[in-house]
Amino acid sequence: MSFLHHLVQCVGLLAFLGLTTPLGAQEMIQVASKRIDKTFGFNDGYELNIEGERAEVYIEAAEGNEIKVQLELTARHPDQTIARRDLGYVQYLVRRVKNKIYLRNYLKVPENAPDAESQIKAIYRIQVPPNCPVYTKNNYGLIEASRLTNSIRVNSNFSQIGLREVGGMIDVQSRFGDIMGQSLNGNVSINATRSDITLKDMRGSYDINAHYGVVNLFPVEGLLDLRLIANKSEVYLHNVDLETFSYELSAKNGDIRYPENETFVLEEPEVGLQKVQFKPSSEYYPNISVKITFGNLNLSKN
Repeated sequence: MSFLHHLVQCVGLLAFLGLTTPLGAQEMIQVASKRIDKTFGFNDGYELNIEGERAEVYIEAAEGNEIKVQLELTARHPDQTIARRDLGYVQYLVRRVKNKIYLRNYLKVPENAPDAESQIKAIYRIQVPPNCPVYTKNNYGLIEASRLTNSIRVNSNFSQIGLREVGGMIDVQSRFGDIMGQSLNGNVSINATRSDITLKDMRGSYDINAHYGVVNLFPVEGLLDLRLIANKSEVYLHNVDLETFSYELSAKNGDIRYPENETFVLEEPEVGLQKVQFKPSSEYYPNISVKITFGNLNLSKN
């Protein structure tokens, strides 16, 4: 391609993007913001309770006996006056009541006032002692937590969830929000609808119900047991190890696909139902149970 031809293409692309005219910079987005910082002392028996709306929630364990909260509220709009007005509609709560630390944000438009027009967001950056129990509820945002050791409960809609190096009691309820877990080790319960699930380095015990999603599971040594019930989902079970785990697998109105030369025992097929079982020769072994309806189960060694 000649230099001239290349130049003509670039000019055409710029024109298409509107960058050669003032139209490309029609409106500058104005941002109105407010930041709240607060620190609470932590004692055994305290719990952190978060209720977010269009919020990004980041929770990280840190040494010490304090809960540190940074809350940033923003409203974005081309008109600075409207951005500031809408920021004033955002209500928040950062308070301790007895043994609970409450964090909350929500939108409240005064009577007879114009509706909010801005893009509104809340960002929580929180540090807690590792043994602090956490409950968080969020709609239309994301939740990320790392290195907690006691318990975490998550209830979310349209929110991405990321958990890393979390132990203890883990309870996740999700609708329309993907779940990513890395190095979880505890008693894990997940109930997900229209959410993709990826769990890597799985240790501990798992009870998972998945509906309408793609599920990727990576068990490793240290898994105690795994129970998955999936409906209208595509499931990928990785790290298949016939010397370590026992398998009880079934797919109704779907297929079980496993690597060649594996010694799985395929039971006598029933109409619309496939079953596979395998037990290692060792006396004690973790059990992996997967039941799928209207979906496929794909097994792999990695």
